[in-house]
Amino acid sequence: MAILLLAGCYKDKGNYNYLPFGDVQISFLPNSSFPATIGSEFTMEATIKSVSTNDTTRFYDSDLYDYEWNANGNIIGTDKSFTGMCMLPTGQARGLYSVIDKKTGERSMATFVVNVSSSINVGWMVLSEKDGKSELTYIKWQNPSNAPQVFTPYLNAYPLFNQGKELGSQPVKMVEHYGIQAGESEILIIQNGGQGPVEISGKTLARVINTEQEVIGEKFPAGVKPVDAAYYGGSDYLLGSDNKLYSRSSPTETFPMIIQHNRAYNPDPIRVEGGSKITRMTVASYQTNVMLFYDDLNKRWLGTTNNSIYEFDIYKILSPVVSSPAFPDGFTPVHNYGTTTIVYSDLTDTYPSEARNILKTAGGQYRYQRFNASYGAWTYNITCTPLSEIILPVNSYVTDKSLFQILVPRKFIIFTGGAANDKVYYYNLETDAIGLYKDFGGTSIVSLRMNKSAGNARNKNEHLGIGLSNGTFLVMDVATMILTGGTPVELYRVEGLGTIKDIIYKAYNFGNGFNS
Repeated sequence: MAILLLAGCYKDKGNYNYLPFGDVQISFLPNSSFPATIGSEFTMEATIKSVSTNDTTRFYDSDLYDYEWNANGNIIGTDKSFTGMCMLPTGQARGLYSVIDKKTGERSMATFVVNVSSSINVGWMVLSEKDGKSELTYIKWQNPSNAPQVFTPYLNAYPLFNQGKELGSQPVKMVEHYGIQAGESEILIIQNGGQGPVEISGKTLARVINTEQEVIGEKFPAGVKPVDAAYYGGSDYLLGSDNKLYSRSSPTETFPMIIQHNRAYNPDPIRVEGGSKITRMTVASYQTNVMLFYDDLNKRWLGTTNNSIYEFDIYKILSPVVSSPAFPDGFTPVHNYGTTTIVYSDLTDTYPSEARNILKTAGGQYRYQRFNASYGAWTYNITCTPLSEIILPVNSYVTDKSLFQILVPRKFIIFTGGAANDKVYYYNLETDAIGLYKDFGGTSIVSLRMNKSAGNARNKNEHLGIGLSNGTFLVMDVATMILTGGTPVELYRVEGLGTIKDIIYKAYNFGNGFNS
């Protein structure tokens, strides 16, 4: 049933100071409030008739009338009815529908609203370079109970959710930015061209802020570009192209509501006794209160902690990780790796947090090192408790281009190898067995990521995102029975993404996003 909202008739004088003229009535089907989802097609229908004659047919004549759908001050359609992609922000968009007499310029209008929701939730994000531009692909993942999994792609999503604006150019990587207990996450997109590094909403993919605006003075230090970032409780860190850390902290008065962007980054880097050259940041979740930074100058882990209920100068507290007890034989000291390099590292969301490193010695031997990282109350010193270090028998499979992912709580390491880096293998830590999972036949693997998320999330750590050198992104099922069963299972693929630079599994909010 059509519901009349408000109709007025005016004569267009060019400055839109309209005068009433009479006989047109506009109503909407089914009513004047339209639901819409960002990035999805929706329809708005209008019924137009003469009040005096009830005639509707003449208003369908486009030779006599123009039509205009205006939402939030922007014209979004010029047909009698509207069907199109929703590119409005979430919330309620107020609109004005006009029927314009071509001969006289007189215009009849009625107001409407569009209630815009977001379909963005958990899923995969792929950052790539295509035709000289940065492109962001979002693949929504749905896994309802007792129903098939659904993957819905949003190709080149940034213009779609940002009123047609381009993302930028020279993409580098993505980092998810959690707001502790404050709802949705954001995603930092690091790029060197266009608008530069930018954070977008994890709920709507709309631009939130450019990172350079968040530095004191709204300018990065001369010659420095962000190459990585870590968001951790009340402390945020940018890693610069100068291998130095730039930081900010949240004020304690907001605890426990750690909200993004409420302080600026210090343009002076963190000072470290003995100097530093930071090449790697390893972050767990807010629960753990531990962060590790690899100092390649002194071949050591540096660590810090944060519990934002305490006020302390995070610009000064960054100290070498110490051992308790002493390092056992065969365990590479975390304060002196010497000629051994770290090729992969991560942290669990437990406390103490378990650090897991894959090392490569000067002689080419691969090793798997584990230690607990904890902090001392009031001292903020990070203590390493050695757990184990074993040889990984992978030398005949891996190359310098190999990528790694560690599956927990399952005892597997997934890695890539082959001369072209075109194969996915698994190593079973319990049985010492190595198996081939998937061979991409000469097409190199350029990015690898597990779907890490929190708690008892369905399919947690059972999906593997793979980016290929030909611009293809795939999601593979790596549940234990499939991983070791000899027949790889492809859940989803999308092609033609350009040069893939990075993949993340977007967990949507803090509660879903622990690095487990």
